[in-house]
Amino acid sequence: MMKITQFIRLGLASVVLMLASTQLQAQIPGGPPSIYGPLDADCGEAVTYFSNYNENLVDTYTWTFTYTNATIHTETTPQVNVTLPNARGTLTILLRLLFKDGTIDYLNYTTQYGRAADRPGPIQGDVDVCGNGNTEVYSIDPVDRAANYRWTVDAPLEIVGAPGNGRQLIGGTSITVRIPTSSSITRQIRVASVTDGTCSATSMNQTLTLNIGPRSYFIEGPTTVSQNSVVSYELNGPNLSNFSWSTSGGLNILSGSTLYRTVVEAPGAGSANVSVSYRSCGALRSASKNVTVTSSGGGGPGFGGFSRNAPLQEQVGLSSASLYPNPATDMVTLTAEKPLQQVVVVNIMGQVLKTLDNVSGTTASIEVKDLEAGTYFVIAQDEGGKHTYQLVVE
Repeated sequence: MMKITQFIRLGLASVVLMLASTQLQAQIPGGPPSIYGPLDADCGEAVTYFSNYNENLVDTYTWTFTYTNATIHTETTPQVNVTLPNARGTLTILLRLLFKDGTIDYLNYTTQYGRAADRPGPIQGDVDVCGNGNTEVYSIDPVDRAANYRWTVDAPLEIVGAPGNGRQLIGGTSITVRIPTSSSITRQIRVASVTDGTCSATSMNQTLTLNIGPRSYFIEGPTTVSQNSVVSYELNGPNLSNFSWSTSGGLNILSGSTLYRTVVEAPGAGSANVSVSYRSCGALRSASKNVTVTSSGGGGPGFGGFSRNAPLQEQVGLSSASLYPNPATDMVTLTAEKPLQQVVVVNIMGQVLKTLDNVSGTTASIEVKDLEAGTYFVIAQDEGGKHTYQLVVE
């Protein structure tokens, strides 16, 4: 059985060793123990490794270098010079340090040699282009360790300044691409990072797909609306122009007949249609949407039971006697021929912003100072029917 005096001696010895280790750490220059050397290097490059331990405290250095091809060699000097293989790979380093007080420490380190640069980030530039011989610029952000970049494009795209057929170029972070075709096709641009040196390496490609030439698009908007509702329909896409909206089946266009978005009114129930012709990259295209107008739901989305059955009377060139002032900034006065029943203010998207239910007489005052500058519609219901006026807020 271990005596108490022996246990005390062992405990004191452990304390002495802990104090010695603490003192040793305090004598290490340059912070915590570590190996110094390159994290990345060219293949075939001569590199140097050393530790930051105080050499006066170390009795023996044992370096073990293990390469990707399983080759292993050892060194026993404080500083080691190594010539890396003429290949791409990883060097794993283990340093065993035997100190003069008998303690041992181990340090690890890794160097990538001949390693390719990282894959480039997203390619920046327009993806929807018309072509017709136009040029577009595409670029990437610089990549660490990349000496240059390999750009490639699909035919018939051409890189301006590239040799041969113009499909490939070793260059910088941006290129100019000529798009000779106007056909509706998809083509790709690719770029990879390239390192220089003895073992030049190429990263994986970053890819961007181009949509070239005219495209056809669908009308966005509801297929079912309530009678007497006001809703908007729009056609979204790049390189679109010359919009011309039309309706059938009793739908009436309130605004935007030549814009990408139109606002329509559905005064009667039944089957209707919204259509638009437009140009995509200069080519004539068209789209249509069937709409079912139901008699349920009162005034439909946003109109809160605003009942009106008279045909639309859209006023474009308003007289001062109908809506004044127009344009307006604070207040506007609506004047009707017959006693008013309800007044609604709608934006160009068909959203109801104001509703005046408790109106009487032939005039109504509408506060507009809380509305953003733009175009709105004032829809008035009087004993003679419904009237729609265009209002500009400044």
